[in-house]
This record gives sequence, C-alpha cells and structure tokens, in this order.
Amino acid sequence: MPKGFFDAAGLSVTIEESHALPLVDFELLLRAGGAIDPVGAEGLTRTTFRTLRRGTRAMQGREVEEAVARLGGRFGFEVSTSYIRIHGSVIARNLEPMFALVASLVRAPAFRAADLAQVKRETRAELLRIRDHDRALAGRWFRRSMYAGHPYGRPLAGTPSSLAKLKSRDLRECYERHVVAPNVLVGFSGDIGRDEATRLVEKHLGFLPDRAPPRDRVPAPRRKAGRRVIVVDKPERTQTQLCIGTLGIAAGDRRYFPLEVANTAFGGTFSSPLVQEVREKRGWSYGAYSRIGIDRRRDTFTMWTHPAAADAVACIALELDLLERFTSGGLRKKDFAFAKKYLVNSRCFEVDTAPKRLEPRLDGALFGLPADFWETYDKNIQAVTWADAKRAVAEVISPDDLIISVTATASDIVPALEKLPGIRSIEVIPHDRD
Repeated sequence: MPKGFFDAAGLSVTIEESHALPLVDFELLLRAGGAIDPVGAEGLTRTTFRTLRRGTRAMQGREVEEAVARLGGRFGFEVSTSYIRIHGSVIARNLEPMFALVASLVRAPAFRAADLAQVKRETRAELLRIRDHDRALAGRWFRRSMYAGHPYGRPLAGTPSSLAKLKSRDLRECYERHVVAPNVLVGFSGDIGRDEATRLVEKHLGFLPDRAPPRDRVPAPRRKAGRRVIVVDKPERTQTQLCIGTLGIAAGDRRYFPLEVANTAFGGTFSSPLVQEVREKRGWSYGAYSRIGIDRRRDTFTMWTHPAAADAVACIALELDLLERFTSGGLRKKDFAFAKKYLVNSRCFEVDTAPKRLEPRLDGALFGLPADFWETYDKNIQAVTWADAKRAVAEVISPDDLIISVTATASDIVPALEKLPGIRSIEVIPHDRD
C-alpha cells in the first residue's frame, strides 16, 4: 500500500481533506493506459472509456448527462499512454449520488453498438479538426517521429482505419482487462473525511474483481540518431509551429530535480535565455519555452516556438545554437540561481487547493515514486547544485539527436532547412495524412 493510502474494499484509497468549501473532487486512476493497445487497434482504450461514459444497461447517455447537470457536478475521462483518469467534482451534499452515478458507469457499462458508432463518429471528426490546428499537427508528427516503432508513438485516439475495426466485444474485453481492483487508485479531496470515503468506496466500488492487472510490456524507447526534420506541409502558412526535442527521462529518474532546475533556467521563465533570445531580442515568437516531460518510460525534452514563416529557419538555427551551448556546460549561474528561487517561491501556487495537493500523491503512487517525493519538493530543489544541473543536462539531452517538427508550407522553407548544420534527413508530411 503506497504511503498516504489506506485499504477500502481491496482498493488503495487516499484523501486530502479541506473543509474550507463544501466541495469534493474524486478520482479513479487506472494504472495502465493507451500504450498497451494492440498494434492495429490504436485508440481502443480511449474509445472504450469514452463509450463507457455513454451509459449503463439501465441508463442512456442523455440520462447520464442530465443527472450530472441536475447534481451540479462535473465528470470526465482522460486517457494517457500510462493511465486512465476518471474524475468528478460536486458540491458535498450531492457527493453520494454523484459518486454512485460514476460507479454505476464503471460497474455496468452498456457498450451499446449505437453508442460505439457515435463515439467513432465524434473521434473521426476530432481527427479531421486536427488538420486545422497547426500546433497539434506539429506535436502529433514530432511524437510519431520520436517514437517511431514504439507504443508511445501510436495515436491514442486511433486512426480512421483502426477505429473502423473496433467492435463492442473489443471494448468489453479492454474494460475487463483494466477495471480490476489491483489496477485502481481512488482519491478524494475537499470536504470529506476518511470514514465517509471508506463508506463510499465499500458501498459503490466493492464490486471490482481481484484479478491480475494488465501487464505493462512497453519497452524502453531508443533515441534516433542525427537531426531529423519533419515538415508538416500545409499551404499558405505565414506563421509556423515549431517543436524541437529529444528523449528526456522517465519517472523516478535520479536526475529529475537537477533537470527541473536546469530546464527552468534555460526556457522556463521570461528571463531565461530561450525566451530572451527568441522573443525579447528578435521578436520572432511571442511564445517560447522548453519542457521536460515525465512518463513511465522516457518522455521528451522539447522547445516550442511559433515564428513567422520568413523567420522559421533562422529561429531553428538559433535554438540549435542555444541548445548546444546549454548542453555543453553553458548554464549560467545567475539563471540557475534564479530558477531555484523561482521554483521554490512559486510552489505555493501548485499546492494551494486540495485537488492540487491530491494530484501529485496519486501520480507518485502511479509511477512508484518515493513516498516523500513531492512532499520534499522544496528541499530537493534547494539541494541541487550548479554542477548537478550541468551534469544532468549533459547526460540526458543530446543536441545532435533531435526531431525538428514544423508545420509550414514546405516549398517555402525546405531549401533553407537543407543548409542547417547536422541535418540527417528532411521528410515532408501532407497535413491531411492520418
């Protein structure tokens, strides 16, 4: 049992009490996600839980939505590579009927063929809308290229062809694989105590079977050698969306805190070099930032900007130069010191509500982090030395092995892209390719 959790009906449960407001948030966090979808069945997990929401054998989807509205609640699902999050929020006096409603969906989903067909139509429409979203296109093809041949590179929402193959029986098999007691974490936050949380879980979630959880056989991803450019070709682009990145770290990596400080110093504040050089000095992109992602397997380090088409290649060249300096020991002491102070001082905004305090505890249990990982955040940040940060950057971030993904009009920028240093390949992807 993870620290801070207790047993109720065979489930691991945690609460973050706060009686300041008569509100309660709750979550069911399932420890496996879309990365375990079979090859050729991409989108199975997401489709399963979107269809699950559309009703039980005794309740239609419209009735579910009316009940949520009547209770004054909010309710949704999130499917990631490594987890499924079922979350709800409601005024305290309506907690039990709201929790009972969500539990009934988890206990007895209908998976009607008509509901599945509707979810497929909605998902296909979403996939079509992405073609009009330049940033989403750059992110989609960055990830597919970074994780080519790996489960993290497969689309969580699926493709038109994979969605077409899904049947109601596939969804039920996926549901039965995921919804088992050892795979579920339950969290409550807000105006609730342990006795009430225990009673609700035992009464409404005591049905979960005690079968073995789904096995996570996702392999460690491998970095692609060289600088590889992906141009998502879209006509008449006057502005581009640009993502540059490489493999980062997995959850639990000992270098997390040094990289958190280093990344904040490099591209996490308005005074960081990435922002200053791209935005303030040259005015090439209003937004400029870098990010270290965390997942069960290695996630990515990325830099995001959106320069005008005329400035895109020069902006890429500048970012490559900044990254080379950053990874070769160019982390400035003043930026490092400011980043540490910024992270510690801004931490209060990350834990100022009960739901915000609950989230890291659930994530810690999900990824098997040390029990005090988030509780000692300030102490761990303060303990990072300048040498620690520079060493972590040099060990993890490779400026020579990058995916450079840009949504642009290919004919406008490909000739200039070919002149950038170290480019191994340039691939042009039509923006309407699935």
